[in-house]
Amino acid sequence: MRFWEDEWNVVGVPLKAKYPRLYLISDQHNQYIQQMGMSSDTRWEWRLQWRRLFFDAEIDMVAKFMQDIEGLTICPYRHDKWVW
Repeated sequence: MRFWEDEWNVVGVPLKAKYPRLYLISDQHNQYIQQMGMSSDTRWEWRLQWRRLFFDAEIDMVAKFMQDIEGLTICPYRHDKWVW
């Protein structure tokens, strides 16, 4: 599943629709979830890359975005699948 473009999170809305401004400044369009970070010990670490530094007006949005993705469990060695 693609990190920004697919409906993989708990909300069921693509991150690019929920955070369009962050999507625009992301340097990682069309990347799969497993390409957006790495496992270290028993934890997943996001490796997000941005085209520029954040403006002051974007800081609250970035904090909310990070809260949304930090609470998710990423299993990098499992294949993605749809669940109903």
